[in-house]
Amino acid sequence: MKQVFSFLIVLISFSASSQSSITKVFEIPSSFYDVGIRVFPNGDGYAVFGYGGTASSSNIDIFLLRLDKDGNEIGRHFYGLPNKTERIAKGIVPVGNDGWLLAGGQVVGAGGGTQGYLVRVGATGNIIWSKNLTNSNQSGFFPYCLSALPTGGYLIGGQKLNDLEVVRISDNGDVVWHKSYGAGRAKALYVSEGGGNCFLISRNAVLKIRTSDGKLVWEKDIELPVFGSSDGDISVDLEDIVPVGNGKFAICGTALNDEILSFIQAPYTSIWKESGEILWAKIFPPNPITGEGGVTGNSLLYMPNQQNLLLTGEGNTGFGVFRMDMNGTTLATHSIPTPALCVSPVMIKHQGKYAATGGCFTDGMNTLFYRSAMNDLPDGQLRIGNRDLSPAIKIGLSPNPATSNINLNYWVETDAEINFQIFDVAGLLVLEAHQAACAGENVTALDVQSLPKGTYWLFAPQLGLSAIPWVKQ
Repeated sequence: MKQVFSFLIVLISFSASSQSSITKVFEIPSSFYDVGIRVFPNGDGYAVFGYGGTASSSNIDIFLLRLDKDGNEIGRHFYGLPNKTERIAKGIVPVGNDGWLLAGGQVVGAGGGTQGYLVRVGATGNIIWSKNLTNSNQSGFFPYCLSALPTGGYLIGGQKLNDLEVVRISDNGDVVWHKSYGAGRAKALYVSEGGGNCFLISRNAVLKIRTSDGKLVWEKDIELPVFGSSDGDISVDLEDIVPVGNGKFAICGTALNDEILSFIQAPYTSIWKESGEILWAKIFPPNPITGEGGVTGNSLLYMPNQQNLLLTGEGNTGFGVFRMDMNGTTLATHSIPTPALCVSPVMIKHQGKYAATGGCFTDGMNTLFYRSAMNDLPDGQLRIGNRDLSPAIKIGLSPNPATSNINLNYWVETDAEINFQIFDVAGLLVLEAHQAACAGENVTALDVQSLPKGTYWLFAPQLGLSAIPWVKQ
């Protein structure tokens, strides 16, 4: 085990109180790069896993950063062999209440070949055991994702040369079986409630396999809704898959439209039955007028109590979150600022607060940690043209939430015609109404029954206000 000495840089910290939101960036180690891949609860605090290294590309280690509830460092640990490159993706699972199992890849030989690398660590970061997947059939295998089996053991998904590979291992890391399924890489996976099947995603397909012997049950390619120019080459890069109960799962990724003179990317989400039936699929493209929105789709967080999904994606000045119901209706958008370009954000919820990690380009790639103030996330700021849509106080709106009508109470100095506009969370105009107003106080009712459920913004430029948010139930 090599020793790496580094220091911590806190670039942004919005108060060190558990009642305030916290954003911090860590260098682990300095002089090269590091990125947080997953975040887990660890007592009252958090455990952030990732990988990073020094200026030599042959000296990269998996790391564990232990933080208290306010994001203060408790300790850091590194896992890897001297002068070797070890990397990890989503291959991390909690093991009971006393640590985690890590499945990553280790570069071996001058040709840059890889082999699987397993580390079992305790709650304080101590190594309990580590081993390589030395089975001769696993040469060239890079583990990417990991899931525990309810009957014991684990499934590892990854890539062997150009094939998607799944390996079943015992509790102590011995290989039980391994299967290849064609081109691609296993990006993420989960095991069904009874443990009999595994569902995993490659770059552009979903697979169902039997956990007892690895038999392929079905495989389905992703079909994307059309967005942007119909002349573009539309594709998808899937990133995450999560169960959402009742024999269903959700997947997310980034939809791409490679047009002749432009390149558009947008978050993609869909919900499937475990039988392979797609219930719905949605793309959230950027506003064609303003260009706002349209980030990547990196990870999903399912919240069963609210029956909501949070889709998290990266951005130039932070990371964005789409909140949607189980029918794909967007309920809200959130924007979490970061010091610089944010990549690969993932989010969890722990003790009533949201926590996230990823990478942040501050003098190289560094590990990001974010924790919300309370049980909420900041609302995203919407724009129409060059105009900010921020809450206003010159108009009363009720009821809120509304089901069929919204009643508007406002005051004007002189007779005027008021143009009321309603925008959805993507900044698209969905309803417009003109109303003749008399000098003094006015009351107007707008029929919104035809609008889908979700969050909207009311805009009335003649009243000298920006916009006010409201919810359609």
